[in-house]
Amino acid sequence: MGRERVLAMDLLRGLAVVAMIGVHTVNALLDPALRQGALSAVVHFASGLVAPAFLLVAGFTFRPPDLDTFYVAQGSCVTF
Repeated sequence: MGRERVLAMDLLRGLAVVAMIGVHTVNALLDPALRQGALSAVVHFASGLVAPAFLLVAGFTFRPPDLDTFYVAQGSCVTF
């Protein structure tokens, strides 16, 4: 109704969600003896990136339905 969806942003959000589930599952279920390798370091590094990546992509696609009334309702001095 009104706004078009951007397929690339939907795919990036989906990829970020799948990556978030994957790294959190690996971090929760991985045997502590296996946390000593390069692959474990990569998973640990990726686990710090997936949530900010999702928020970044979600922020790119956020737009209030009517900017004029949104900013007026928020008491902002911004004029469009």
